[in-house]
Amino acid sequence: MFIVNTEHPVAIDSPDHIKPWGTKRDNHSSQEFINEAMEFLNLDRAPKFMDIGCSGGALVKDWLQHTKQSIGIEGSDYSARNMRAEWWNLHNKNLFTCDATRPYQITFDGEPFKADLITAWEVMEHLHPDRLDTVFDNVYNHLEVGGCFMGTIHTEQDSPEGLELHIACFPKEKWYNEIVPTDKFEILDYPLKSYVRTTGGFYFCFKKRA
Repeated sequence: MFIVNTEHPVAIDSPDHIKPWGTKRDNHSSQEFINEAMEFLNLDRAPKFMDIGCSGGALVKDWLQHTKQSIGIEGSDYSARNMRAEWWNLHNKNLFTCDATRPYQITFDGEPFKADLITAWEVMEHLHPDRLDTVFDNVYNHLEVGGCFMGTIHTEQDSPEGLELHIACFPKEKWYNEIVPTDKFEILDYPLKSYVRTTGGFYFCFKKRA
């Protein structure tokens, strides 16, 4: 059983919570990505998976076909309150609300949870720039050594209802040269042919260092 320990269960200052947009619409998944990711991980046991900014939770649900240890966290409680998409069945089981920019600790059956793969699809640009160090600390603390953090980062602004959603809208070079803590992560080329969401920016893969 998963437990998410946090003092910030909702990202109350997130634009996508203040004026829900993607959090009330998105519910992406890709079986092709899951199959390719499992081959890439090449484990002799069931993989452990985590999705940050999981929105409707479809990707987390589809990973459950391959592992019991699949979890998603979402900063807004819009989907939880409305029992949208997969939340009606997986809320507080595999889908949890949690501010990814604040410290949190996930456990599974009483032990600290360490994923083999963490993903964030069109999420990082939504997170508060001043707390990105904490975001990466949380990812690092929830990855197995050698585990990977993959996803997409949008590099263009987006304000569909007059509120800028992409508050960490930076070019790839700034992410790689200034933001990603390279003492904790090795920056790799994105290793897969498949993905969960297309991007207006770039695909990334950061491998946890020992």
